[in-house]
Parts: sequence; C-alpha cells; structure tokens
Amino acid sequence: MTRYNDSINELVEALKVEIGLLETAPTEWARNYEHKKCKLLQERLNKELAEYIDFLKDCQ
Repeated sequence: MTRYNDSINELVEALKVEIGLLETAPTEWARNYEHKKCKLLQERLNKELAEYIDFLKDCQ
C-alpha cells in the first residue's frame, strides 16, 4: 500500500509542476510540449489509481 501512496504522491507532485510550466510556457511549442507531458502524467496517475483501487478491493 505504501508503494501506491508514494507513487501516487510523486505523480501528483510531478503533475503540479508540469501544470505550472504549462501555465507559464512562453511559446505555443512549449505549451504543446507541456500539454503532452501533462497528459502522459495524467494517464500514468489514472492507471496507478485504478491499480490501487483494485488492490483495496482485493484486501476486503
């Protein structure tokens, strides 16, 4: 369970950083790049959350 918590926390923090970079990106290219990075992090976070939920269901 700690593995999931650590991984989820790291992904959330990374996503916060990337969102900040996206909001301050000076060019369209930079915004597109940061947007893609945000989408990838979001996909990883969604996957990790789904695995965590499955883990919790299995614990019941």
